[in-house]
Amino acid sequence: MTQNIYRYLSLNTEKHLEWFLGYLEGQAYFSSPLNFNDPFEMGATISPPSIEALMIAIPEVHGNYLSKNNQRKVAENVHSKFKSDPQKVVSEERMQNIGVMCLSEDKNNKLMWSHYADSHRGICIGFSTEYPPFPSKESDLQ
Repeated sequence: MTQNIYRYLSLNTEKHLEWFLGYLEGQAYFSSPLNFNDPFEMGATISPPSIEALMIAIPEVHGNYLSKNNQRKVAENVHSKFKSDPQKVVSEERMQNIGVMCLSEDKNNKLMWSHYADSHRGICIGFSTEYPPFPSKESDLQ
């Protein structure tokens, strides 16, 4: 079954108009996460592993040459490092090299029209998922 997905777009700037014309020519614009209006978007951090989980992982990674006491010291050190300097799921360096296109399955979402299509003055472009670059099966989306 063919499904369409939609991109809401404002046309109120020259940049947005260029994006729209690009879509008509088969091009797509992917936004840098560094330019998102929500500073917390893609800013998730990795939770520190528990000391107990680290105690299990250390011998699996490094072998059993450390005593239990030294394994605990290493685990506590790693745990402390994670807590003092949380690691981002996507580093800023990586975000400089990726792009994101936000799409919706709903072409009539009032909030999307309001927020992303310039308060209902923009457009909503539909893409058929039957053709590349979209996955050929719904299971590929998982």
